[in-house]
Amino acid sequence: MNHRLEALRTRLLGRREQLKAWARHQLPPLWRRYRRHALAAAALSVLTLLWWLDRFARLRVVNTLADPVELRIDGRARAWLLPTTSETPEAGAELRLPPGFHRVTLVSPAGVKVEELDVNLPPHSRYLLAPSDGDQCFWVEHTAYGQAQPSL
Repeated sequence: MNHRLEALRTRLLGRREQLKAWARHQLPPLWRRYRRHALAAAALSVLTLLWWLDRFARLRVVNTLADPVELRIDGRARAWLLPTTSETPEAGAELRLPPGFHRVTLVSPAGVKVEELDVNLPPHSRYLLAPSDGDQCFWVEHTAYGQAQPSL
């Protein structure tokens, strides 16, 4: 019985060595043959991902009201915004939205709609939404270098 197990083990090890030899001789030529295609596919995937990430519109929402509000985009709750008087560029919440038409709704904690807007966001755009009681003023600065033209 021991002799049969030893023979089977030897035969299986022989098959394993045959597979290793085949892989050594076959896989490197296959890689050399198709590496340009694989690299092109990887580069195209990375470029597509970068294009897709860059085409989103950015919407910054700053709550200048006295009470916190819930931000809803197309009926889905996206963020809770606390009142802020901060003048930093990071105040409020910044969202990346797909381009197109969206319904932006601000709802108070009591469930009352504070503001509702239908907006069209083109790709690669930046917007500021700042609902207020009317006594707020914003100064939006834009700095460009080189050949850039003023956008306003």
